[in-house]
Amino acid sequence: MREHVMNEVDMDKDRLVSLGEFLIATKKKEFLEPDSWETLEQNQAYTEEEMREFEEHLTRQEQDLNQKTAELQKQRDELERQQQQLNAQKLELQQAVEHMERLKDQKAEAPPEVHVEGNEVPESPKDHQPLPAEHQPLPPGHQEAPAAQQDLSHSQSLSQDSHPNIIQDVPQLP
Repeated sequence: MREHVMNEVDMDKDRLVSLGEFLIATKKKEFLEPDSWETLEQNQAYTEEEMREFEEHLTRQEQDLNQKTAELQKQRDELERQQQQLNAQKLELQQAVEHMERLKDQKAEAPPEVHVEGNEVPESPKDHQPLPAEHQPLPPGHQEAPAAQQDLSHSQSLSQDSHPNIIQDVPQLP
């Protein structure tokens, strides 16, 4: 609107409207026509019926949006509940993995098996107390000999010890 006035009234194009330019513009035929100066109240863009329909339409849209908001809130609550369940399961799984790792570490820290060659006696771990001889299990393939045989074998070993020059049937190692 301002540009239109400036183009029509400012004749010398100095971007100022002088008193003379204003008086000349008011004497024009367009200025005196009352129809060109009507306000919005005088010339309504829509009727009361159209306004009521529009308001009803807005009310329906608002109700739809409120309903969608309620549905989305329910979905959000359900998703949060599911997320909490998943987090709880994740925590349980992490604890189970940590427990399994601890068990694995404890097995790895257990004393290694000792391989015995020849007549060597394996060393027992420091935290284990050896059993008395009468309570220790016999090695595989050995049986308890009756007391009479033990005495006989004991006397034979004593007689062999007393004669070191006797060759026994024992294979010699290279």
